[in-house]
Amino acid sequence: MGYLYEDRLANGALDAFIKLPDTGARIVKMDTFFDWDFENALDIYWGNMLIGDYVVVYADKALFNTKLSDNSVFRRAAVLSPLGQETLDSAKITSIQQNPYLGLQGQGVLIGFADTGIDFTNPAFRWEDGSTKIKYIWDQSLSGGKFSEYGYGAEFAEEEINEALTAEDPHSVLTHTDTNGHGTFLASIAASHERGNYRGAAPDSELIVVKLKKASQYAREFYMIPSHDEEVYETADLIQGVDCLIKKARELDRPIVICIGMGTNASGHDGSQIMESYLETVSSSPGVVICCAAGNEGNSAHHMEGLITKPGESVTVSINVSEGAPSAFVVVCNQASERMSVSLVSPTGQILPRAQARAEQVILDELEIGHSKIQITYFFGYSLAFSQITEIRIWDPAPGIWKLIVYGDIITPSDITKNLMNDRFHVWLPLDGQGGEYLKILEPERHYTLTTPANSKGVITCVAYDGRSGAFWPESSEGTIRTHDYKPDIAAPGVDVPGIFPENYGTMSGTSVSAAVVTGACALLMQWSMIDENMPSVNTYMLNALLIRGADSSDFSYAWGFGKLNLYNTFLRMRNE
Repeated sequence: MGYLYEDRLANGALDAFIKLPDTGARIVKMDTFFDWDFENALDIYWGNMLIGDYVVVYADKALFNTKLSDNSVFRRAAVLSPLGQETLDSAKITSIQQNPYLGLQGQGVLIGFADTGIDFTNPAFRWEDGSTKIKYIWDQSLSGGKFSEYGYGAEFAEEEINEALTAEDPHSVLTHTDTNGHGTFLASIAASHERGNYRGAAPDSELIVVKLKKASQYAREFYMIPSHDEEVYETADLIQGVDCLIKKARELDRPIVICIGMGTNASGHDGSQIMESYLETVSSSPGVVICCAAGNEGNSAHHMEGLITKPGESVTVSINVSEGAPSAFVVVCNQASERMSVSLVSPTGQILPRAQARAEQVILDELEIGHSKIQITYFFGYSLAFSQITEIRIWDPAPGIWKLIVYGDIITPSDITKNLMNDRFHVWLPLDGQGGEYLKILEPERHYTLTTPANSKGVITCVAYDGRSGAFWPESSEGTIRTHDYKPDIAAPGVDVPGIFPENYGTMSGTSVSAAVVTGACALLMQWSMIDENMPSVNTYMLNALLIRGADSSDFSYAWGFGKLNLYNTFLRMRNE
């Protein structure tokens, strides 16, 4: 299979190749339909086999237009950004911690993070004797030292962390750091040991941490990420990070709750992208629970939904491009049983004419407005739900109102198919931090703003509310997904929540904070169910059902999901039933 995996692991070749500027990643499902001659593909590096027979494949970007083009076999990695920057009382977690009959503090349960790392020296993640709560760290960003089984980065076991903590300068012994602070903050919410008056939701749980490496130069260029937006990561690394968390938990024979606090708009938003499909596979495993931030796209003006009822109709989408925008990246998505095409009108009225939609057809044009260059690419049969995806890229866009005109080429009316996805198309812009800060849709729609992978059926999707006022946080993304499955799942406090950064205390708002609160609550439920043997084989779907049964709500809504997290009520319902 190309370079033998063991050889690459031993000599660091995979680590070096992954970190080259022109290296890109594809994610592959190695199922019975997969047919690829790796023996004669010596220019392709493949990673470690993941749970469910998924694998990440690496190659020079030149191959992505030929043998590794994005298709039903090879799925390109998307870019990700962190989703966030009185809490336990609001979620009724404190009343469970203090209940003497339950005695739940998260003992025996692992909590996993694939994020920006952790401040392993912080007292929040150390026991009373000064030893670490962290069982394992995989830092994907480092090179040298002991390579992980995935062939890149460096790994550190509990013993090595404890050894470093005895040194005068722990970071001179163990070079892992969290320079961003997002991962450390989320870990403090879910799992901080008592530190003064502060403690996390599951203070006696232990941690496994994956620090994601930054997105490759290839991925940044492909998704047109501005140079100043540094905190950007890739789904190829997240999927391997989650795989690592689950495998390490299995080695330790312990249940694990995983918190995902990152997301992207670069997807079909139907729960069927390869990252979402992988999470759906692993989340059904006993002893595995995955919580995911819904996204902070509610007020971003990055989404709209359009309706085209018959062939020949068109809808105009107006997008404001701010002064200084280096680029613009736009995704249009519709059901694959229909076909739609697009044209563009610049702020000065120049027109890129409507181009016939054909599979993987690339239309390039240059408009005489400064140096603006436009690329339109059509994809059909994209994702397991077989959507049509249209990607529009604009280099050096002129500031002002751009008009994206979407045409119905082939339309199947909903009253014939009874399919709510028909007749409709969706437009998404990138997240803030991925270039979306320069772009706004003039008539946006809050619904369908859940980011990927929160669209996956295999995660507990968490939205945010203000724990002090009880009001829904307007920045929080809303459901549902394009297939109209019920999403999001649960609401938790996520506004000005106190926590711990590497240097000091602080506050953060965002759905990643809400996901960390729910993660801690699930760790208490996991202790009760698996460690205390009340329900010895729970998984994500089962714990999600328990949380929903206890939630403060009368019905499902696109904003609140099934309601506010109420852990005390969850236990009360179980007792009464």
